[in-house]
Amino acid sequence: RDHGIIGYLGMSRMPMINLGFIHLLVVDPPYRRHGIGARLIAAARKWAAEHELPRLQVAVSTKNYPAVEFLRQSGFVFCGFNDKYLPNHDIAVFYGANVR
Repeated sequence: RDHGIIGYLGMSRMPMINLGFIHLLVVDPPYRRHGIGARLIAAARKWAAEHELPRLQVAVSTKNYPAVEFLRQSGFVFCGFNDKYLPNHDIAVFYGANVR
């Protein structure tokens, strides 16, 4: 059965600071808690390793508790915040993880 797109991850290489930055990580609500987000993170780690990037980083709103918990369970740790980063004026918290 074809489910179409059920999740995606958008990431870019940040060569000046030598890391991969995850801009988007979305899983369709009916498919959450089925390991899809973890598989997307694994693919991001693999891509970063292939491009010799030692770290991944992601920014998320402090109000997005499910995303914060998912990142922590995926091995990401808090590494900073910015109160001017998000257009809706929420505080962004940054999480990072080593690729290897």
